[in-house]
Amino acid sequence: MGFKPNIPWSTPRGHGLVWNRSPSVPITSLIPILPISCGFLMHLASECPLAADGSVLSFNFAFVFNKNPLVCYNDHDQLFEACDMGLLRHMAVDMAGAMNEDPGWRQRMAGGRQACQSQSQRLWSLTPPLTAPPSVRIVSTALSNPAGTVRLTCHVWGFYPADVGVTWLRNGSPLEPTEDGLSPALANGDWTYQTHVSLLTAPKPGDTYTCHVQHV
Repeated sequence: MGFKPNIPWSTPRGHGLVWNRSPSVPITSLIPILPISCGFLMHLASECPLAADGSVLSFNFAFVFNKNPLVCYNDHDQLFEACDMGLLRHMAVDMAGAMNEDPGWRQRMAGGRQACQSQSQRLWSLTPPLTAPPSVRIVSTALSNPAGTVRLTCHVWGFYPADVGVTWLRNGSPLEPTEDGLSPALANGDWTYQTHVSLLTAPKPGDTYTCHVQHV
């Protein structure tokens, strides 16, 4: 039995969306029947996010329509869920329900998780550890209030992985950074990170300040 969703679709030359809701048909019958000229695209996407040690964090799967995820797989609960919150929400709910009742889809997800575990470890073992050492620069800014105060900022950038320790030393002794002077590691967009640590101080003649950076 087919029906047209009651949503304001506008498709070329009056084409509509036709869906089959019969529980006895495969999930492919829930895919909209559209002519190629409409330019719509539906595809399946899966991924295996890895931790820093190469272990698999989860198995992600999504049914995607025009780059918009319709149905997503919840690996923790091992259930399909509607992930579209727009006009196709009710259709995504129907699809998720049908996929949860289909043993074939559950087997496919189990196979995906198993493939993540086996293939990721094999590929990870062939991948050399990726590290990038940090670059460091100290910037000094004189402040007028209070008199004689200086803001020292230690800029650290271009490092990977993100774990880094930055400590200010005065004459070899560690100092606490200014309350608002500690920045978390921020991604640069090229797999490297940056951070900075600032220190407000009133240096005395002969004082030596050092920015000590620890990185793996």
